Amino acid sequence: MKVEAQASRAADAAQFLLDLAGALHEAYMPADQVERRLRQAACGLHLGAEVFTLQTVAAVELWARRACTSAGCPSARTGTSSGTAH
Repeated sequence: MKVEAQASRAADAAQFLLDLAGALHEAYMPADQVERRLRQAACGLHLGAEVFTLQTVAAVELWARRACTSAGCPSARTGTSSGTAH
């Protein structure tokens, strides 16, 4: 049951970040700000994020992280998830 709960929280966090990417992108926020804010939000959710935005798409790759620090999250990957927001 604990594994299912963790998987559900991870899926919810991933969906939240993809929704956030879509909302920021649709609001015409500059690409560098979208990318930075998504990485910061992911870090707060103990996820790593690689974000790339173009005029018509935001591509996001997420992975689990062990802990966050003020300088950014450590780079240890334990699993990945990716998606795109239009």
